[in-house]
Formats: sequence, structure tokens, C-alpha cells
Amino acid sequence: MARAARCISLIFVRLVVIGLAFALAGCDDSQPGGASRVVVFSDVHFNPFYDPTLFRALVDTPEDRWAEVFATSTLTGPGTWGDETNYPLLVKSLDSIRDGGGTVLGVLAVVDRGEGGREAIERFGLPVHSLVLV
Repeated sequence: MARAARCISLIFVRLVVIGLAFALAGCDDSQPGGASRVVVFSDVHFNPFYDPTLFRALVDTPEDRWAEVFATSTLTGPGTWGDETNYPLLVKSLDSIRDGGGTVLGVLAVVDRGEGGREAIERFGLPVHSLVLV
């Protein structure tokens, strides 16, 4: 029974996130006829420590300068199936959205664990909206 409740909760949360994304996109009057395109980029489990050789440099560098550290990595591929998202895959994904004419309007976090992620994202000028703060 607990597993069924967990599955239903996950489905509900994802539907809420998708619904909010469509609602926020619907506020955009820049498309003819009020039509909007929405990209839902979800469940990204970013692993900044995908390259163990960068660990010390990442610990010693502020988050807003991590791109410089990642650029020194010899691991340039998107990783393998089952791995968490590494920096090359994240960059490739975001570049694909931009190449398709997309613009990042903000970040909708289902859970904000209060570990500094919100502040790091906001330093890039992106608003962060959280459904749950723990």
C-alpha cells in the first residue's frame, strides 16, 4: 500500500509541475495567436563530481566559477546510461533547447533542500520557484 501511495504522489507531483509549466508559458503573449511552446526539463540529478580529478578544485572554487573548472576535465562525453547528469550532458541539453529557439525563463524546483542551489541559480539571473522547501 505504501508503494502505491508513493507512486500516486510522484505522478501527482509531476502533473503539477507540468501544469505549472504550461500555465506559466501561457502568460507569454509574444507568440502569434497566444500559442506557446514549453520544454519541460525535469528530474535532472546533476553530479558535479562526475570527474574525481576535479574534486579539490570544485571544493575550493565558488559555484559561479565551476564552468571554468569543468572546462579542464578530460571527460567530455555525456556519460553512460544510468549515470547521473554530468556537466557535458547538461550543457548539451541546454544548448539544444537554445538552438531550438528556447529561452530559459526560470527554474521550478519540486524540492528545495536549502543547500545553496537556489542562490547559485539566482546568481545567473534566473528566478527559482519551489513547491516544497525542506
